[in-house]
Amino acid sequence: MPLLSVIVPARNAEDHIGTALRSTLRALPDDSEIVVMDDGSSDSTAERIASIGDSRIRVMTHTTSQGVANSLNELIEATDSRYVARMDADDIVLPGRFRAQLRAVHHRADVIFSGIIDFGSGYRVPKPSIPLALPPERMRLALLFGNPLCHSTMLAPRSALLAVGGYRVCAAEDYDLWLRLAADGQRITRLRRPTVAYRHHATQVTAAEDWARSALAEPQIRESYSALAHDVLGVTPNDDRFEELLAERISSSRGALYRRFLEHRASLLTATAAV
Repeated sequence: MPLLSVIVPARNAEDHIGTALRSTLRALPDDSEIVVMDDGSSDSTAERIASIGDSRIRVMTHTTSQGVANSLNELIEATDSRYVARMDADDIVLPGRFRAQLRAVHHRADVIFSGIIDFGSGYRVPKPSIPLALPPERMRLALLFGNPLCHSTMLAPRSALLAVGGYRVCAAEDYDLWLRLAADGQRITRLRRPTVAYRHHATQVTAAEDWARSALAEPQIRESYSALAHDVLGVTPNDDRFEELLAERISSSRGALYRRFLEHRASLLTATAAV
């Protein structure tokens, strides 16, 4: 049983998979592995992985794409490590990532995320994310305003992921999982320091307001959101405050999340305490 398995879903990732895996290998602690799911790639993804020639990399293959959520669940099931970390096929692991996250998960929380450095499309120079740590006691409320967590920075105990049933197939499988982990009582924290360089693409749409509205209309995500909103603020889908909270969530971009969270945290908690 290795200490850590880094799971990497990849589909047609020939342009960046080599950089992603080499950076992960450089930061990988002893007694760890990388497990890649080549999810029906039609390019040279498999050849680029094989050319690295490192025994710490294990590859699984779908002949036709099964989607991110299904691939991630298969990767989790195919490993038996104590901890599972996520990495995307086009991002870059920064030095010291896993050492810092394992230290934090041993002393501070159950599920660890971190800051990022944004680069790529739309960025003339790399830009670090806002250096704001979110400890577990603030994370549950922050998740109701938006998604302050970058998927490829996650490190979690396997048991925590299995306890909530892993990923579900929906528009935002990552955010849905965070909501369920938080509602399950898992202590989630976001470290201030960046541990991943996150590559942006011109075709990415997950920050758009209409995408957030569409995702939160899905029954699975609305169910997860409702469970956490009830647990944290005592509101239900039949409560007017629930729709107000949902409207805030839909309109919160990653940068606006922190401003909205800090502005409204005190008033929301005061209103909830009076109920």
